[in-house]
Amino acid sequence: MNIGKNYRQALGESSFFRTKLFSLKTIINLSLCYVMIVILSNVTIRYLSKLVGYNPPTYWPISIFSLRLLPTVKQFLLALAIFILFHFIIKKLLVNTRLYLIITSGIILILLTNLLQGWSGLVTPIAGGGVKGIQYYHDAIKISNPLYFLSHFEELQPNLLVHSQTHPPGAVLLFYLMYRSLKKPELMVITIIFVSVVLSVYFLKNILAEEFDNNISNYVSFLFLLIPSIQIYYLHWMH
Repeated sequence: MNIGKNYRQALGESSFFRTKLFSLKTIINLSLCYVMIVILSNVTIRYLSKLVGYNPPTYWPISIFSLRLLPTVKQFLLALAIFILFHFIIKKLLVNTRLYLIITSGIILILLTNLLQGWSGLVTPIAGGGVKGIQYYHDAIKISNPLYFLSHFEELQPNLLVHSQTHPPGAVLLFYLMYRSLKKPELMVITIIFVSVVLSVYFLKNILAEEFDNNISNYVSFLFLLIPSIQIYYLHWMH
C-alpha cells in the first residue's frame, strides 16, 4: 500500500508495511483463531449454564445458521468469479485507494455475494418471511394514506408486523416511499445498498482522515464493507 514517506520515517520499515494484507498465512491464522474462539465460547457458556440453570441456544454465539446443500454449477462459477474479482480489487486498492473505487467495489461485492443465494438473495431480505411477511415492506405496501398512518401510528401499531411494531414509523414510511417510486423489491434493495454504502463510507472515511493518512482512511473504509453483518444488513436496513 502506498503510504506517505512521513509514515515510513515515523514508524520505520515495520512488518506491517512490508507484508501484504490478506496474505494466505493471515487468512489461515485468522480462520483458526475464529474457530477456536467459537469452540471456547460454546464450552464456556454451556459450563456456566449448568451452574445457573440457563438453557443456551444450540450453537453460541452463532445461534441461527444452517449448513447449505452442495453448491450448483452456477453458484460455484459465481463464487469463483467473485473470488477473482476480489483479488483484482485488492490489487487495485493497494496502489489506488480513491474513495469512488472503495464505494464502487463495496456495492459490487455486496450485490454479488448475496446473489450467491440466487435472485431471491436480493428479494428475501426485504420481501421474505412467509405468506404474511415480517418486514417493513409488507406493512408499507398496505399503506394507502401515509399522513393517516403517521398520525394514527399508536392506534395501528399493535396490528403491525414485528419490525414495524418495535420501531418508529419513519422506517415503514421510508419503505413506503421507495415502494411507490421503485415498485420492485429488487430495485429497492439496490437503492438501499447504494445509499448505505455511499453515506457510511463517506462519513467513516472523513472521521478516519482526522487522524490517519488518506490512503489508510480509504482502505480501512473498504475493510469496513467486508464485515459480514455489513454484507448482509446493507440489503435492507437503513437505520
